[in-house]
Amino acid sequence: MATIDGARALGLNHEIGSIEFGKQADISFIELEQMDLTPRPDVVSAIVFVATAGDVKTVLIDGQVVMKDRKLSFVDERGLVGRGMKQADLLLKRVRV
Repeated sequence: MATIDGARALGLNHEIGSIEFGKQADISFIELEQMDLTPRPDVVSAIVFVATAGDVKTVLIDGQVVMKDRKLSFVDERGLVGRGMKQADLLLKRVRV
């Protein structure tokens, strides 16, 4: 249901739903050698029920690498965090009367 069957249900199986040349595809590579995923007698269950965002190592969206080795490739993470903290401070100053 999460891949080709879901695409079929939407009538989009010719565009998405499987890793094939010419199709749009997003894929995440999960680091399975983590404490939270051990032991894992059933890999699929471990990924669905136990894996967290921290277990994701690499992500491709429509064939483009957007995260590699847990580092985003399209944004300056430190700068983004700094801007977020600055905006939070400004917001707190505005709500304090």
